Amino acid sequence: LYLLAFVWVISVAYGVIYMLRKSKRKKWRNSIIKKNLNSQTKYYLQFDDEKISLTTELHKSEIKWENFKYFTEYKEILFIIQEKSLYNGLAFSSADIGEEALNKLKSIAYNKLSRLQDL
Repeated sequence: LYLLAFVWVISVAYGVIYMLRKSKRKKWRNSIIKKNLNSQTKYYLQFDDEKISLTTELHKSEIKWENFKYFTEYKEILFIIQEKSLYNGLAFSSADIGEEALNKLKSIAYNKLSRLQDL
């Protein structure tokens, strides 16, 4: 009986901790989105056969294709995924980068990455 109560208390504690972490992550994500939507910073996305680059007035980030292993498509969105973590993946749609750029990015992904079956 005590063991059952102990397991129940641990399960409830784990659930509460999980919900708090999820809530904290969601608040952080929403604050970043709100900050970027209100910002006047311009972003420039470039890609070629070697890398994907994101440039702002203050920073330039480059990610080589070797850092990615998989890609998949879902509802006109291209996902480029690293081997170890889905959280470190990138997503692109024609609404974000335009139809022509998305098709070029898909072409590079098909040549450089393995297709991951539908999510």
